[in-house]
Amino acid sequence: MSNNTVKRNISKSDLFSSATISGLLTFTLLSLAKTVDPTHWTATFLTDQYIAFISGAGSLVLAFFFSLLRYEISFIINKRDYTKKVEAMNGLIAIATCEKKLKELELIKNKIIGEAAQNVFQQKI
Repeated sequence: MSNNTVKRNISKSDLFSSATISGLLTFTLLSLAKTVDPTHWTATFLTDQYIAFISGAGSLVLAFFFSLLRYEISFIINKRDYTKKVEAMNGLIAIATCEKKLKELELIKNKIIGEAAQNVFQQKI
């Protein structure tokens, strides 16, 4: 496997959130099953087998949705952080008078842009 290949791993937070979602869905459906009239059309779908299936499927869908949401939010945060850093460097470059310091500031700015690009490249869902 090359160094540029990104490995997908299930993190502890993914397992925790999935287990929590599954538990909450199961609890909600079991509570609902106790209150639904046995003649109501939903009573057919509130058996133990259906509750387990709905809970598992719902947990899968919600965990995937939350991972996509976390993915998008991390892009927004990275953009904000690196944009502010580059803007600050541009401000320092604008007031720099020493040619040697100006070159150092440009190198630092390019390093920040490189870090931002690397961070975007390594972003995982």
